[in-house]
Amino acid sequence: MKASPLEKKNHHNPGQSLQRMILKTVLRWLIVLSVVFVVNAFLLGCIFGAYDFIAQTARIVFIPFVVFALVFMFVVDKRVNKSLDNMILGLEGERGVGLYLNRLWSETSFVFHDLQGTWKNGNKFNIDHLVVSTKGVFVFETKTLSKDDRKPNIVTFEDNTIKIN
Repeated sequence: MKASPLEKKNHHNPGQSLQRMILKTVLRWLIVLSVVFVVNAFLLGCIFGAYDFIAQTARIVFIPFVVFALVFMFVVDKRVNKSLDNMILGLEGERGVGLYLNRLWSETSFVFHDLQGTWKNGNKFNIDHLVVSTKGVFVFETKTLSKDDRKPNIVTFEDNTIKIN
């Protein structure tokens, strides 16, 4: 019998791994912001003469570094915020679908969420929701899209494809 690629401890809440990813992203970004803030504070102190060991002419050299750090923080902050917004939207979607699927739980149906696994080649995978019942085994991958409030969103199913608008 082949070993299962699923991890042994797979009792998770809907979106649990996504929640961990959000937390890690926020913590990493806070560390980066802290380091950039401390470096900027030091460089600004150098520019405005707070440290006597730096010559007046050498202080001008630090100005481009401060400008670069500020631009870096602005650009990366926009990217991180967009990424976090998408992850939070996905987390809300997974939790919503999970709550709905949990209503199927009975003596003949079992519902599992956020199953983690690793293929033989080392690549990791995630199954958002798995329902095992007497009617069959059903796998659900949750995708959450933000709604454009400027126009009505119409969802149709044509030619085995879900189309929005």
